Amino acid sequence: MWISMGTLLLAAGERSVAYPVRFRQIAVTTPLAAAAYFLGALSQAPHALTVVVMAVIAFACGVGSGYSSTFSVGSMQAMLIAAIAIGVPAAAPYWKSAALFVVGAAICALVLAIEVVVDPRRPQRAAEADMIRALGA
Repeated sequence: MWISMGTLLLAAGERSVAYPVRFRQIAVTTPLAAAAYFLGALSQAPHALTVVVMAVIAFACGVGSGYSSTFSVGSMQAMLIAAIAIGVPAAAPYWKSAALFVVGAAICALVLAIEVVVDPRRPQRAAEADMIRALGA
């Protein structure tokens, strides 16, 4: 399950941009989301403390989201993973869940690398086709 979360969450923020941008997004968002698994330890804390800590982290994620779309996607993933880790005690040990998430992200990056080899200009072609359609309209 955690491996599939690593691959599926990266697909949630995927845009039709150049490959280097997509690889950079994977490199930034994966550690943010993987680190959020460690917030699962809050499931043993008093509910008031859990709410306060999550509110502070949500505020920090909201501020970070304003810096770039990559941080926005990473913040969304981190908050989602934190909520899952808190609510699913089976996520413990948290280091193992985080490692499995990173494995899923690595699989996603590998598939993207294969796509680069097969069709290296795909994002640029899609952007050019969109511009031509917009001009035609």
